[in-house]
Amino acid sequence: GVEVGRGGVGIRLVVPVFHNQNHIGSVELGGSLEGVVADIAKSMEMDFAIAIRQDVFENARRFTDKEKDFVKGDLVYYNYSSVGVMNLFNGESIADQFAMLENDDKSYGWISKPLIDYSGEQIGYVSVFIDLSDKLSAISTARTRSYLVLFLLVLVIAGVTYFFMQRFLFSRLRDSVQLAKDLENGVFSAEEIENGQDELAELEKSLLHMGIKITMQMNNVRSILNTILKVQTAPTLDSAIQLILEGLQHMLQAQYVALSTFTKSGGIDRFFTLGMSEAAQRSIGGYPKGEGLLKHVYQSRQILRIEDIDKHAASAGFPANHPAMKSLIAGPVMHDEQLFGTVYLTNKTDGQAFTAEDEEVLKFFLPLLSITLKEKKVNAEILETKKYMEAESVQILQAIRRLAKGDLSVNVAVNNRGDDLSRIESGLSEMVASLRTLVGDIYKLAENATSQIEQISSSTEELSAGAKNQSASSQGVASAMEEMNLTVYENSQNAQRTAGLAKQNGDVMVEVNRIVRETIEKIQSVAVIIEKSAGMVEELGESSNKIGGIISVIDEIADQTNLLALNAAIEAARAGDQGRGFAVVADEVRRLAERTSHATGEISEMIGKTQKAAGQVVQIIRNGNDEMQQGLKLSQQASDALQNSVEGANDVQVKMAQIATSSDQQSAALTDISRNVESISNITSESATALSDISQTISDLSRVINQLHSSVQQFKLSKSDLMINSFAENERFN
Repeated sequence: GVEVGRGGVGIRLVVPVFHNQNHIGSVELGGSLEGVVADIAKSMEMDFAIAIRQDVFENARRFTDKEKDFVKGDLVYYNYSSVGVMNLFNGESIADQFAMLENDDKSYGWISKPLIDYSGEQIGYVSVFIDLSDKLSAISTARTRSYLVLFLLVLVIAGVTYFFMQRFLFSRLRDSVQLAKDLENGVFSAEEIENGQDELAELEKSLLHMGIKITMQMNNVRSILNTILKVQTAPTLDSAIQLILEGLQHMLQAQYVALSTFTKSGGIDRFFTLGMSEAAQRSIGGYPKGEGLLKHVYQSRQILRIEDIDKHAASAGFPANHPAMKSLIAGPVMHDEQLFGTVYLTNKTDGQAFTAEDEEVLKFFLPLLSITLKEKKVNAEILETKKYMEAESVQILQAIRRLAKGDLSVNVAVNNRGDDLSRIESGLSEMVASLRTLVGDIYKLAENATSQIEQISSSTEELSAGAKNQSASSQGVASAMEEMNLTVYENSQNAQRTAGLAKQNGDVMVEVNRIVRETIEKIQSVAVIIEKSAGMVEELGESSNKIGGIISVIDEIADQTNLLALNAAIEAARAGDQGRGFAVVADEVRRLAERTSHATGEISEMIGKTQKAAGQVVQIIRNGNDEMQQGLKLSQQASDALQNSVEGANDVQVKMAQIATSSDQQSAALTDISRNVESISNITSESATALSDISQTISDLSRVINQLHSSVQQFKLSKSDLMINSFAENERFN
């Protein structure tokens, strides 16, 4: 379709491409609309102009060319064959039709067609112009020649024709004119028409038949108007219907006419007859049941016209004793698609069947009947509604008057019509029931409230006395709580001091544990030295076997070594600074060694003793090492015990801190309790005062309820209402 872009108007064709019923792409072809129009105009020797609406160009954001654009109203002529073409538009309106334009002694034919885009929206016009000056000039010349030849022929034919018409036609025309004048005046006779088969004879016959028909129609119109006037002045609706049936019977020349009116359910409501004797009506014994032909009229709601009713005897649907009928015409009485009844006429007085003209007459009378019947139904409904509203209004007014007097025993009957009055009655009935229940409840509540107020009054006095006692007790409790608060505060201070001592004790235990661990480390170092000493003594014993040559010296050294060993054992047992002790012994051993060098003889005697003593020293050292290991183990156990004591002391410190915190919290809580107890005491005092005020208020309330009881007794309630309300009140109290 056509599409507007920034460069102008183009034509695009987009075709979808399918493969195996799957859309796989599209093929698009495009071109310039201006080129297409220009080619067509050139081939047909025409001028053109293309106009687009300004809002369409604005939406497309077209590249404007103000020097070339020609704006007329809301249209922009952006492309045209020549500037001279655009001058033809001065004062002319766009029209989708062929028109002629005159400019510079030239005649142009032009037409503008709407330009529709691909979406079906009109976006502008394409106007085409063609210079018709030469063609019109040639046509004018040929027309002039034709007129001259035709004029000569007409003169010849007119002369011949006038001769024959003067002789044969004008006399007949004068007779026809006279017949038309007679028809105009309402005077005519079939004898005035000459026998003949020519056109004038047929014209005269047609004029005569037309006059007769017009006269009959005018008579029918007069009859209808007279009937309408009579109906408007009829005293009753039945008499108006009777007048309409008489007019219909007279105009259709029928022997018998009948009208059936329907109820809302479709049954026959009334049956009007005309042209039937009372004896014939009694012999029928009832209304037509609306079957057969009449049912067809009822269902189709169209006029039914039958020339010979005997052909439909099986389905006529008329009573057995109904007078014999030949032809019949019947129609529905309708107004605004609502069917009010059916009317039918039978047997024309001239013995002929009902015609289409009779059907037209019936069509005139059916609306009159329908309006009359509708008026009857509307009047009946208005009357019924009036009676209904009067009756219901009287009931509502009586109920309201009784309510105004305080009589709540009134019962409002509610109709089931669902209209505004029924809703008012329903609302009034609900209001009476609610008032009846409310007043009954108030009556019972007033009685019950009197006894309840007496109980409340006595209870209030007891509460007042109890409040005074409670106030005194609260003051005693406040004093006790104050003393307890002081005790808790002292406990909190003691707990804090205990926590401090526990912390100091824990610090001491930590220090002791540190010293014990250092002692254990020293003992372990001594044990290592003793072990090494035992090894050295054993080596010394072995060396004694090698110095057999210097036994005397060895004996002396052995003696001294024995003494030194004893001293070393003594020093080791003391658990002192063993380094110095062993240094002294080493020095003494060095001096003895120097002496041994001078007294080898003496050592030989001591060698045996040295060997023996060395063995004993080794044993003693080993025993000492065992004792030292046992002491080391005991020291480790002591260190572990001290560590546990430290941890216990830390726990004691934490617990004491918690006790101190809890004591502080307890003290704060006791302070709040004391303050609350004091508040309770104050509130209790205020409650005692308020209870006194309540007692006075209850007395006033009792007086008001007595007044309410007296006011409620002014309303009238039935005994059943009081019993029902009493039962409901007892159920509520239960």
